Amino acid sequence: MTEPLVTAPSSLLLACARLGAGLAVLSAGLHAVAAGSDAHGLAMAAMAGFSLWCAVKLWRPSGPGAWRMLGLCAGAMVLLHGVMQWRMQAAMAAMPGMVMQSTSPERAMSAAVVVACSEMVLALFALWYLRRRPSC
Repeated sequence: MTEPLVTAPSSLLLACARLGAGLAVLSAGLHAVAAGSDAHGLAMAAMAGFSLWCAVKLWRPSGPGAWRMLGLCAGAMVLLHGVMQWRMQAAMAAMPGMVMQSTSPERAMSAAVVVACSEMVLALFALWYLRRRPSC
């Protein structure tokens, strides 16, 4: 089932879509930075590709489906990264006296959580705006 295209998006919705696409491209870049050469790297490359797909969907005027997808994926990413950071902190607590230095992938993961939270807020706003906007 396809959703009808929004014929004339408002300038606010268009600006939100452009910002969302930019955040999705940034997310793709952060996933590419975190990619390695193992199976984890393959998953990161797939997530980077999916982020670029979301960016294309947001750049083109489409219905609320693109916003739902962005919000759901961003929420899943926040949840996944939160669990990963919680497990890492639990492992560090089990090793007292060990000092862990921050690495590039860890910084990318922290930045990805900030980007994902921004994407969720933006997606929620866009969905709210689309819902309250009268149909053409």
